[in-house]
Amino acid sequence: MTITLSSSDIAGGMGVSKRAVTNWVKDGGLEVHRRGDSNTENTFELKAFVKWWADREIARRVATTDVNDYDRSEEEARLKHHQANLEEIKEAEKRGELIPLSDAISEFGELVANARAKMLAISKDAPDDYKKRLDEQIRGALDELSKSAAAIQE
Repeated sequence: MTITLSSSDIAGGMGVSKRAVTNWVKDGGLEVHRRGDSNTENTFELKAFVKWWADREIARRVATTDVNDYDRSEEEARLKHHQANLEEIKEAEKRGELIPLSDAISEFGELVANARAKMLAISKDAPDDYKKRLDEQIRGALDELSKSAAAIQE
């Protein structure tokens, strides 16, 4: 499942105008997943946008950074800090305070399955004239939920 963002989503999330997003497409190589028309916006794949943004930021920072600006002792201190963080994570895993992502995904899947079963049972008790509409609404919501779950597993 591909997660997509609209021009408005990107503009809002990045704190820029929709025109800036359009300029990124024209000038900066931001790839459009699906072109919009007069009634719809362009959409962009989330993964492609994140990669484009990261590449753009790296290039910008490399271009504006003087290698003489680095302080070796400061960088060594940063390295030690991050190594200590990694050790802390390993210790938390040993103590059982962290769980593997696969376990969390499995548990989430079970929760979704249980919620699905309960939601589908709702329309059975509804008056006949509401059953079809209620069932359609519930199934639509469940479809959206399953799309989100599939995206999480990617």
